[in-house]
Amino acid sequence: MKLFKKLNEIKEEEKEQVIKDLLKSDNLIQLKQKYGFMADLNEIPITFLPTYKLKMEENQYTTEKEKTPSWCDRILWHQNKGWF
Repeated sequence: MKLFKKLNEIKEEEKEQVIKDLLKSDNLIQLKQKYGFMADLNEIPITFLPTYKLKMEENQYTTEKEKTPSWCDRILWHQNKGWF
């Protein structure tokens, strides 16, 4: 999917739909669905836009065209059955 706007130009009321559209192309979700990759791990719903790589020395995100934004701050967990 092609990003139709720069991430910082997306209006608040558009965010939810943009996130849903982008998640359709998410590599981890596709691997879980197609191959069962990490199938025993759960994930909290993603409610934020993906980000670009942070340039630490400038404290800014890169927006270079060859870079793809991604969800790097994801929380995955495994629930042991029988543990309460």
